[in-house]
Amino acid sequence: MAARHPGAEIISRDRASLYAEAATRAAPQAVQVADRWHLLHNLSEALVDALRPHHRLLSEVAREVTQDADAKPAPEPACEQPSTAVKTPTPARQVQQQNRERRLVRYEAVMEQVRQGASQQRAARQLGLDRKTVRRWIRAQGFPERKQTERSSALDPFHEYLELRWQQGCHNGAQLWHELHTQGFAGRPGIVRAWIRKHFGSRRCRSRQPPSPAAPPRASPRQVAWWLLKQPEQARRYLDKLNQRSPQITQCAALAREFFRIIRKRDAAA
Repeated sequence: MAARHPGAEIISRDRASLYAEAATRAAPQAVQVADRWHLLHNLSEALVDALRPHHRLLSEVAREVTQDADAKPAPEPACEQPSTAVKTPTPARQVQQQNRERRLVRYEAVMEQVRQGASQQRAARQLGLDRKTVRRWIRAQGFPERKQTERSSALDPFHEYLELRWQQGCHNGAQLWHELHTQGFAGRPGIVRAWIRKHFGSRRCRSRQPPSPAAPPRASPRQVAWWLLKQPEQARRYLDKLNQRSPQITQCAALAREFFRIIRKRDAAA
């Protein structure tokens, strides 16, 4: 590519020494820079390296968050009557949102490689994707959202009501079935219990605030680095407690997020 453009002043490439050598031979006068995807990849790896010496603290904070959640009193099995409440994403929905965000980051990386003139094969190899996936994304002319293919259920007409009652604290399958039965639901209680298992992972009564998937007994530096950059809502309690325990990590995370913002927003002035 550089040989066909002898006047090139800047060459954007990945970190492989092979590309550096080829660019130097073809255009020795050009300045070599890393592309956006590799800059962000370097950032995440640097943040992981900065967190590794604090692995013990990361796990301690995770245990504290888990213990705080376990110490909350469990609600009574009986449910209060319905009232107006603000719906929050279910755990299943939160996982879908996290998976979508990861796919979006990889999609943007593919588009960045293509804009820089990389072939489909090279983009697929650099990002560890199947070439057919790269070709499909390019032809989509936009980020391809995954279609939701859920089987129909006798509970479909009551889906919003069940989610609302769960958010209000009613986690008793028998009580929920009784409420639906008075509204015309003719199914058996087992169908309601199966819906609870599918959407919340348990058929038992839970605390009013479902346990967060972002508070495991152990928290790896790589997982915490992802939370610090993205700041998902389900990791809010963990991050707040970690910031209280370590001002050094707080400052490091703030710098990383600002660098992340500069690259993602193409903020040349910053």
